[in-house]
Amino acid sequence: MNRKWYLMPLPLLLACSHSPGELYRESESLWRRGAISEATQVAERGWQQWKNQPAAEWHWKFRLLKAELLLNDNSSPRALELLQGGGGEHPPAELKARYLADLGHAKRNRALVNQAFELASRQGQTSLLPAIELKRANLDRYSLRSDGYLRNALDLARTHSDTYMETSALLDLGFQRLNMSRYDEAISMARPG
Repeated sequence: MNRKWYLMPLPLLLACSHSPGELYRESESLWRRGAISEATQVAERGWQQWKNQPAAEWHWKFRLLKAELLLNDNSSPRALELLQGGGGEHPPAELKARYLADLGHAKRNRALVNQAFELASRQGQTSLLPAIELKRANLDRYSLRSDGYLRNALDLARTHSDTYMETSALLDLGFQRLNMSRYDEAISMARPG
């Protein structure tokens, strides 16, 4: 008998044996490296494992991760559908600020994003604040008024040594300057220091 036939299911078995934490970290890592499609596929694998368990923390973690990836990919309607679907279940308290920020971003509802910022601040979830500030700036369409949000996101990201969020804030600051036809300032955002 051909031994290869017995070995074929092994890679499939190994691919399916990742813990939820490993899948989550892998998806987040891929996202931060710009591999959005691959990150979405990994998040989808985790989501499928926990989709029918709305009371579980991993259900909400994968649901929010997938929604954030959809928002990142300019698929707000799909993200909104995912965030609002599933009946009356609500995320655990430690994920509520993130949920409100994503929901507010998908709905283009500034009040929800502001509520998320206040809740995250009260709960001491300071690592979440840069992402919320970037969502606030996006909702303001990177106007001059959003400058405070962007600068705060940059400062908070630097405080947490989060180079991904720092880079995101610098890119958004440059984009804001570009939108305002302040090209010399946009260029300086590309060369901080």
